[in-house]
Amino acid sequence: MNQTFHLADPSFFVIQPWRNVEGLTAGFTTRNGGVGKQAFKSNNLAFHVEDDSKTVKTNRERLSLKLNFPLQDWVSAKQVHEASILEVKSSHRGQGATELTSALPNIDGYWTKEKNILLTSAYADCIPLYFLHKNSNKIGLAHAGWKGTAAGIGINLLKEWEKEGIQPSEVEVVIGPGICSACYEVDTKVIQAMDSWLDAKNRNNLIKQTSESHFHIDLSGINELQLINHGVNPSFIYRTNFCTCCDDLFFSHRRDQGTTGRMLSFIGWKV
Repeated sequence: MNQTFHLADPSFFVIQPWRNVEGLTAGFTTRNGGVGKQAFKSNNLAFHVEDDSKTVKTNRERLSLKLNFPLQDWVSAKQVHEASILEVKSSHRGQGATELTSALPNIDGYWTKEKNILLTSAYADCIPLYFLHKNSNKIGLAHAGWKGTAAGIGINLLKEWEKEGIQPSEVEVVIGPGICSACYEVDTKVIQAMDSWLDAKNRNNLIKQTSESHFHIDLSGINELQLINHGVNPSFIYRTNFCTCCDDLFFSHRRDQGTTGRMLSFIGWKV
C-alpha cells in the first residue's frame, strides 16, 4: 500500500495513482528537508504549534517553490477536530498561507472546483482524506482525527458533492499517512463514539481490546468502511500503510509526547 505515496523529494510525497492527472498537484509532506530545530526539526509547516513563525513561513515558501504553487494561492484552516465542510472559492486564496490569523476558522474539511487554489491541512497522527472527481475537477481534503471520524467528516464532504449532482460511486478517495492501529491505543470514550459506524464483524476487525478500558483502533480502516458504506467504490479508495508514529519520516503527536511539528496534506489544480 505504500506505493500510493511516492517520495518525490525528501520533504514531500506525491499521490502515485493521481500523478498523471493533468494539472493536479496532490501529496503529503515529511518532517525532512526544512530549516526547523529541536522538536520541530526540520520541516514543520504549521503556525499553530510553538515553533517560530518565520521558520514555518520559510518552510512553506520552500515547498511552494518545489510544487510550483505560489503561497498566495494556498488556503489553510484553523482545525478544531470537528466535521464542518466549506466550499473554497477564489476569494479565499491566501488565507492562512503566511500566518495563522487569516486562516479559515473552525474548518476541518473543504473542497473546491476552482483552479489555482492549493488546499492544505495539518497533521501529526490524524488521518488525511483526499477527494477527487475527475469529470468536474472537484477536489477536497478532510482532517479525520477520532472526533472527525466519529462525526463522519468524510461522508459530510461527499454529501456536499451529492448536492452538486455527484454520486459517491464516481469519487476517488486517498487515505493518507496517519497513526496505525498498533500505535493508537484509546479509552472507552473513543470506542463508544465509533460504535454507531460498526457492526459486530467490523468492530472485531477494526478494534482490539487490550485491557478492561483500553483498545487499539484502526482509524484509517473505520474511515474506509464509512466511505464504502456511503457508496464509494472500494476500487476507487487508495490507502497507505505508512504510520506517522512508527516511521521517523513524520512528526507524531503521540510518539513525540505532544511537542512536535506538523505535516501538510495538499491538493490543487493548476491552469
